[in-house]
Amino acid sequence: MAGYAIECALKATLMREWHVLTLTELQDVLRDKHGLDRSMYTHDIEMLFSLTRIGKSALDSREPSAQQRQLVRWFRACNRWSVGWRYSGATGDQATCAAMLSAAEPFISHIRSST
Repeated sequence: MAGYAIECALKATLMREWHVLTLTELQDVLRDKHGLDRSMYTHDIEMLFSLTRIGKSALDSREPSAQQRQLVRWFRACNRWSVGWRYSGATGDQATCAAMLSAAEPFISHIRSST
């Protein structure tokens, strides 16, 4: 369930950044202002993170700060999550799941504190 918590934290961050109350409003704003024609009803952590201010800054930085490098490490561990893990243990091995769970709490905390 940690993957869903990450997804929700990223969506809530984007909604705060764009001053909207629903995912439909967020989708409309991103389409109208940035030409992004992607559904916000997604589990795509990479896309969601890259749309946040903090994510874009960390991922696009040519000379990332130590804090940005740590954020990207947490993101990479969390981004290995798959919705399929909920239904089949065969998708995620123990080491990958443990790394994701270790990264989830500080990643979410950092995302929440950024807005």
